[in-house]
Formats: sequence, structure tokens, C-alpha cells
Amino acid sequence: MSNYKCTCKVAEEHKLVCCCVCKKSFKIECVGLSTAEARKIHAGDGLTWSCNNCRKLGNDINSLKAVIISLQEQISTFQSAVTPSRLTELMSIEKSVYEFEERQKRANNLMVFGIKEGENLVKKEQTEKDVIFLKNMFSTVGVSVCENEISPMRCGKYDQGASLCRPVKVKLSSPDVVKKLVYDSRKLRDNEDFKNIRISTDRTPMQLELYREVKTELASRLDSGETNLTIKYIRGVPIVVMKNQPEN
Repeated sequence: MSNYKCTCKVAEEHKLVCCCVCKKSFKIECVGLSTAEARKIHAGDGLTWSCNNCRKLGNDINSLKAVIISLQEQISTFQSAVTPSRLTELMSIEKSVYEFEERQKRANNLMVFGIKEGENLVKKEQTEKDVIFLKNMFSTVGVSVCENEISPMRCGKYDQGASLCRPVKVKLSSPDVVKKLVYDSRKLRDNEDFKNIRISTDRTPMQLELYREVKTELASRLDSGETNLTIKYIRGVPIVVMKNQPEN
């Protein structure tokens, strides 16, 4: 029987057997025990008996113990294999993967700085105004983009008491369009409407930190007396170079 559900009321004690776990009594015929086997159990010489339910529970507990022991062994093996230098390497790989994914997500984004916000404009009105401004700016750089393809988003919390000039993020059709706009942004300097506008790619926190470090290096070298220096992106990496060095 898979489960014992003995409900027999038996007066003879010798025809009952008690589970050593749950202490419930069962009729020996109902649990498949012979009289001789029951007699040995009653003799109390170390022989015990457990019902099917308790036996199954014990097996489950033993299985769980085996799983725990296996996990402990795996953790121990992992800890012994992962040295501090290996752990640093794994963390570096993890950071690199995350950084790559972040750059892929931002590849089509263009960041525009310096577009003033109108006071007391609702979000829809400000967006419409930004779309017109951006379309004219793109045209000045030499890139034609339809108004319905421009979806600007102001970054940061609106603060009426601030300068009202939050950065604008624009998602464009491809990374190539973003690169062309950034590369040709120098054309904006000669236009009165856009001379104070600055545009860049949508950089990750790691890229921004790297740029700040390079900017600090530039300031330090200029303070030391070096001249004709600037920051240029060489293969996507900011580097301090001479102003006449070609940009890749």
C-alpha cells in the first residue's frame, strides 16, 4: 500500500505496530507485516518500523541533504578555483559586457546642449518648439530629417528657477547619422542661431568619466606651459593631441 490509512479498532495489542516516527499505531495486516515480524518489533531489541508516509518524508529529507552537500562541494570548488586575481578578471569581463550593451543601446542617440527652454510652456509646446529648432539645426549641418522623425526628450528635472536649458536627447535613424552630425557640428559655429549649441553622442557613465580624466590632463598640461593642445576622439577614444593632428 502506498499510504497507510488504517482505521481498524483492534483490541489485541500484539496485532498492532507503532511507527517509531509519528507514533501512530497500525494493524499489522493493513501494513503488510507478519505476526513474527511484529513480535520482533515488540521485543524492543533495536528493530524499529516506520510507516510509509514517514519513510517517504525521510527519503525526501535525505535527498535534500544530498543536494545541500553537493552545492556545498560546488561552492568550495568555485572558491578554491576563483583566486582574487581571477575574480578581478571576471568582474572586468562583466563590466566590459555591460559597457558594450550600454553603448549599443545609446548608439542612435544624439545629445544636444544649449537649446534654451521657453518659460511657462507645457511639455507639448516645448517639444514642438524643440522639433523646429532641431530640424533647422540638422539642415545647417547638412542632414535632412523629417519633423515626424524627430522625437526630442529633455533630460533632467524641470526647474523654473534654473537656467532652463536642459540637454535634449534625440533618437535618430542610425549611428551613422549621429556620427555625421557630431563630426560636422563645427558648421554650427558660423551660424548666429546655433553658435552656442554643442552636440555629442549619448555617452555612458564610463565614457563621461574617461572624458573628465582626459579634460583634467589637458588642463594640467596647459598649466605646465604646453600650447596648441586639444581633445580629439581617435577611434572613439578621447585623447589630448596637437590641434593640427588629423581626427580619425
